[in-house]
Amino acid sequence: MPIAPITAQNNAKRGLDLREKWGRGGTMVGVARARDLSNGADLSIRTVKRMASFNRHRQNYQPDKKESDGGPTAGTIAWLLWGGTAGIDWALSISNNEKMKQFKTFECKFELKDSQEEDNYFNIKAYGSTFSNVDLVNDAVDKGAFKKSLKKRMPKLLWGHNMKDVPIGIIDNIKEDDNGLLFEARLPKDDAFVRDRLIPQIKIGSLNSFSIGYSTEVSEVDNKTGIRKLKEVNLYEISLVTFPANEKATLQSYKNVDLNLPIADRDREWDGDKAVKNIRDYTQSIDEPSDDYSQYFLYFDGEKENQFTAYKLPFVDIIDNEPTIIPKAVFAIAGALQGARGGVDLPTNDRQEVVNKVNSLYLKMAKQFNDDNLISPLKKDFIDSIDSIRTLEKAIATQFSNQDAKMLVAKAKEIMQRDVATQQQRDAELELYLSATLLKIKTIE
Repeated sequence: MPIAPITAQNNAKRGLDLREKWGRGGTMVGVARARDLSNGADLSIRTVKRMASFNRHRQNYQPDKKESDGGPTAGTIAWLLWGGTAGIDWALSISNNEKMKQFKTFECKFELKDSQEEDNYFNIKAYGSTFSNVDLVNDAVDKGAFKKSLKKRMPKLLWGHNMKDVPIGIIDNIKEDDNGLLFEARLPKDDAFVRDRLIPQIKIGSLNSFSIGYSTEVSEVDNKTGIRKLKEVNLYEISLVTFPANEKATLQSYKNVDLNLPIADRDREWDGDKAVKNIRDYTQSIDEPSDDYSQYFLYFDGEKENQFTAYKLPFVDIIDNEPTIIPKAVFAIAGALQGARGGVDLPTNDRQEVVNKVNSLYLKMAKQFNDDNLISPLKKDFIDSIDSIRTLEKAIATQFSNQDAKMLVAKAKEIMQRDVATQQQRDAELELYLSATLLKIKTIE
């Protein structure tokens, strides 16, 4: 584990002394960080990266400016608590050397072509990165940053930066233009994961973002703005990712909602405000959300991760010092998604992901309570929206590939037309089939 340099340790100690003397500057998280630094503690890579992200406050460090009482500004004290310039620059250098650990995400309305000339592939065209886009840690990629890397290697095309599995396709062409890093790629239709999981989500718009995996070779920091300009990077891969367009949101992809928690009794009362307070106490989220705070909410806005208001739809309360899923919380969320009590305002691209989580929780509760009739109303809405064979195909295609949807519909027609003894038997067989193919559609867990 890395240890901050002596200068950073001294800066942190000075920040603590100034905060105690003048009564301002920094949050409790900053104080905790300063105590670790001043004590020469071993720091985790996550902590170092949080220090690096504090670079966005560089412009608030004004050592020559004094407040009316003669003391330093709150911004100056806060900067020192995080190790000062020596600590932040050190953290940035450590983060830069963490190859394949840095990701940037950009929302791309990319093209998907089901090519008639190449029947074995889905073709996509997209930007993997855009130039001069200042992200939440004050980084911006300069035009020309990828040129040397592209001469050395063709980046891989992955799903969610998962380098343990095989790629999801192959990049055929890639270049820098005036806007950013433009590439064209092919995704094989005979790959079941691509065909059955990725493509349907791309078609309905729930997947529309790409992220790059890279290491920094050359960068410059503007001391006035604190913006770090990436002049040259080593590009290793481009990933299709779920989360929307900013670096923070991409990093938070590792902070998944925890659905594998114990479930409370079905009739346990739910008080959302009290539950949020309990979650804040349990996660020690005093002045800002902690790293594990997001696990107990079905949605949070990655662009505002340091604000409590960014976290919506809590579904957990703390019972006997253990995070526990509250069924009535899940019921309330399902109702809100249907418009109850004014509904809930979510970005279109994130709504389906939340719906999938709610459906997963209903499946988990049905198993826990041994109640097959406990079915998500959101799934029922999905079923009720089907009023013809054509809409049946479209509905199934949101969960399966188009080819599989057509096969399922064909099977339904076959059952309906089968020569059986009675109408009652036909109805029974159709109900059995639909329950197996529609009501039990597997959600993404």
